[in-house]
Amino acid sequence: MIIGGGDGKDYQVYQEGLQGDYWELSKAMLELAKKNLPKSSLNFQWGYFKQVEDQTYDEIWLHFVLDTMLDSEIMDLLDQLKKSLVPKGSIFFVDFFNPPP
Repeated sequence: MIIGGGDGKDYQVYQEGLQGDYWELSKAMLELAKKNLPKSSLNFQWGYFKQVEDQTYDEIWLHFVLDTMLDSEIMDLLDQLKKSLVPKGSIFFVDFFNPPP
């Protein structure tokens, strides 16, 4: 699952192997992602991620999502994501971080 993948260009090289759900808040970015990832097997979803009972993922990618959320919202999201992972699944974060001094 990809949450916040924007226009999908970062995933174009891998699109033929992509399957699962692609969540995006921006309708315009979601439409671009559909055009940029035509060879994928993704289900494009507009809006906030909603956990579906019995739906699990091997990998979850958060692409510049956490910096847009309050700390309390992040904790709620991470709890939902944990329930959506298979037992040995992984969550990958791509986000802004303060560089070390």
